[in-house]
Amino acid sequence: VSTVSPLFGGMSSAELDAALTQVKALHGAYTALNSGNELDQDKFVTYALKQKGKSDAEIAAVIAGYHRYDTCTTQEEVKTKAAENAIAAGKTTEADIADYVTQELTLWGTYVKIIDTYFTPAVGSAATMNFESFLCANLLMLGKSPAQAKADAASLYKLWQLNEADPTLTKLLIMEADDLNAKLDELIGAGRAHESDPALVGELMGWMFARCSE
Repeated sequence: VSTVSPLFGGMSSAELDAALTQVKALHGAYTALNSGNELDQDKFVTYALKQKGKSDAEIAAVIAGYHRYDTCTTQEEVKTKAAENAIAAGKTTEADIADYVTQELTLWGTYVKIIDTYFTPAVGSAATMNFESFLCANLLMLGKSPAQAKADAASLYKLWQLNEADPTLTKLLIMEADDLNAKLDELIGAGRAHESDPALVGELMGWMFARCSE
């Protein structure tokens, strides 16, 4: 044991139970978006806009609007290209062209904001979004800071992995989380948070087995 820390960030039994329910629901949503495969930007934008209550038609318009200008990197580039498209589409008055440009800029900007605010902070340099990053993005959408969202997503992902591997053990850990965290706090308080002592592992395992037999 290189570092002893509270179980899943010190969550209580009730908090862990609620977290497991949440992470299972989010995994269902993640799987439904792309058959369990990692999400590209379009898939995530679709999800994010649905969370905001947008209709399928509105979502399709945002995605199509972005891809008309996906080579642009600034609003000014979009404005220039949109004005050209407006004229090509038969817009002749200054007001009509301005309306067209505003609409196109709004669609492009909506997509870019979702990517810049949620997708990129969650995935980092990756091109697609795995489940842990999806958890992070959802926490960002709830208003968590990037650092807190990443930390909480890591805890939720570990909880989900544990439940996938051994639901019975997960249930036991959730039931005993309050007492286990108290035991870990005791070890940390005794200055044993950075030990590599096999005896510490034995002590923790013995404590757990004693709890299991009660």
